Amino acid sequence: MMLVPSFMPMGDPVLKNQGVSITEQEFKEASTQAALRWAEIAEKYRVEFFAPQNEFDVLIDANFADDEEVFVITSEWHRSILPSLRKRFSGKIIAKLGRCLPDMDVTGYDYVGITISHQEESLERFRRNIKLQYLSLSQAAIKSRCKWLISEAWMPYGGPFYPRRINREGKSLDELQDDYFKIATEEYLKFKQNKPSGFIFIAWIMPGEAIKNRPAEKVIENFFRKL
Repeated sequence: MMLVPSFMPMGDPVLKNQGVSITEQEFKEASTQAALRWAEIAEKYRVEFFAPQNEFDVLIDANFADDEEVFVITSEWHRSILPSLRKRFSGKIIAKLGRCLPDMDVTGYDYVGITISHQEESLERFRRNIKLQYLSLSQAAIKSRCKWLISEAWMPYGGPFYPRRINREGKSLDELQDDYFKIATEEYLKFKQNKPSGFIFIAWIMPGEAIKNRPAEKVIENFFRKL
């Protein structure tokens, strides 16, 4: 079981669009307090994995900083709270990010992970980009002396939380969901340099993102059989 507090608004990471007015410092302080509180809850219920926040970097990028500065702020925040997390939680701690550069430094964490999704790309472009994402994540793990994993994989195709239904080529996301998962899992299994340590799927029954009773379920079943 993994516990992850999340400040991420559904569909839009820009906080002011949600009616939230907050400075960067206030956001970091609120993030720290939430992380420490939920670390204690995770310990109480003997959770196996804990991440101090869901995609902290995405919220920093959308609201307070740009480009390289995002990764500096993200690395610094994760490292600054780690000693306090270790005092409260005895399980494995994950730096759960939206994306990752090769020089991301989360030294002291047990794992570094990212979210992957199709981003409405063509299948060919998605395969190229997922290879690069895995490589960057692997390199960040080497730099941070930790393991790496896919901490969230979802391939939405519509529904109340994801209004878009076609990719950039005009092809149905509904029909391509299993293809995206197939590519992501194939490249995961192919990765030999500093092998990954986990692949977490979400939205199993969520409308417009569900996997259950769809072709993607068979893809994932086959994937776990190969591990």
